[in-house]
Amino acid sequence: MKKLLLWDIDGTLVDVDGAGRRAFIAALRECFGIVEASLQSVEFEGRTDTHIIKQLLEFNGLSINEENHRALESSYVRNINRELSLGRPRVLPGVKEILHGVEQRSDLYQGLLTGNTPAGAHTKMEFLGISSYFTFGGYGDEHCERHAIGIDALQRATEFSGHNFDPECVYVIGDTPHDIACGQALDVRTIAVATGNTSAEELNELQPTALFNDFSNAAAFFAVIDG
Repeated sequence: MKKLLLWDIDGTLVDVDGAGRRAFIAALRECFGIVEASLQSVEFEGRTDTHIIKQLLEFNGLSINEENHRALESSYVRNINRELSLGRPRVLPGVKEILHGVEQRSDLYQGLLTGNTPAGAHTKMEFLGISSYFTFGGYGDEHCERHAIGIDALQRATEFSGHNFDPECVYVIGDTPHDIACGQALDVRTIAVATGNTSAEELNELQPTALFNDFSNAAAFFAVIDG
């Protein structure tokens, strides 16, 4: 049976050391002259960039319209690479080994299911050397809701592979309650990992298919996929 792994990025594959938040602060300053940006009420973890941008505009007293949205999004992408170089971003434990292991198997496909825009996603992953593992995915440039991104990701996986994946053979992998809820809304399996800001105990309460503290044990990860 062909199986599909759909990966979240931030907190699951990588830790960008706050580069995304800093890039949004720089974008608000660059586009709108806002020096003291309000980020306190903005929820980042597990949210799409479309949702985050709308919140940033609203909480900073700016009009929520297409022009402002696109300006902030474009500026964010311009600033993210610089912010990555100023911090200490890293690929999280075990991730490279797992990605490489998936790539070696003809029965497994992997793509992205991320709230990042395509440009933001691949800027982060190219900086950290893992972009080449991903050819398709669903991104946060068109939808506020994560399950809608999941529908895009499933469709693109089918187009790329020429295979219709059975729901029991699809795994949504992420570090937040939103990732688990997305997988459950799609009626597929879920793998949660406590490498983000949500504890293993909190994630476990949401009943993912499997839960890891991190992905340092690649054999245990593949045991779930092959189980």
